[in-house]
Amino acid sequence: MLPASEVIPVCIGFSLLAVVLVSSVTDLTWHRIPNLLLLSALLVATMLRISDEGFAGIISGISGLIVGLAFLMPLYALGSMGAGDVKLLGVVGFFLGPWGAFVAGIATLIAGAVLGLAYIGWRSIEPVLARQSWRLMQLLLAEHPSSPEPNFVVTPVRGSKFAYAPAIAGGAIFAMWQQGLLTSLAMVA
Repeated sequence: MLPASEVIPVCIGFSLLAVVLVSSVTDLTWHRIPNLLLLSALLVATMLRISDEGFAGIISGISGLIVGLAFLMPLYALGSMGAGDVKLLGVVGFFLGPWGAFVAGIATLIAGAVLGLAYIGWRSIEPVLARQSWRLMQLLLAEHPSSPEPNFVVTPVRGSKFAYAPAIAGGAIFAMWQQGLLTSLAMVA
C-alpha cells in the first residue's frame, strides 16, 4: 500500500510522464504539440499542486512555468524552435517547480544537442545507405548491375523539421529522477 504522503508525487510523476510521452509522439508524427494537451496538463498540475502544497504550490508552479518558458524562449525568438516546445517545457516546469524546471531545461538542451547531432548524422548517411541497399538488392536478385540507378535525393538538413519534444521528455525524466519522482513511481509498479 502506498503511503498517503506519496500519493500526490506519484500522481505528478505519472501525469508528467504521460504528457511528455504523448507530446513526443505527436511531435514526431505531426510536428505539433496540441494546445489542448498542454492546457489539460496545466490544469491537472494546478490541481495536484494545490492538493499537495496549497497556495505555495501554485507559486512554485508558476515560478517553474516561468523558468521553463525562459529556457527555450530565445530559441523560439530566433525561429529555430516551435511555440509548442516552449509551452511544453513551461508545463514541465509547472509540474516540477523552479529548480526542477532549471534541471529539466539544462538536461533538455543537452539532450537536444545530442539528438540534433544524431539527426544530422542520419540525414547525411541516409542517401548513402539507400544507394548501397539498392545495389545489394540488385546483386541478391541477380539483376543486371548496369540497370539505371534510382535518383536518391539528398534533402538539406537546414530548414527541415526536427521534433524537439523527445529532448524535452528526456530532460523532464532526468529532472524527475533528480527529484526522486521516479523512485516513487517505481514503488507503485
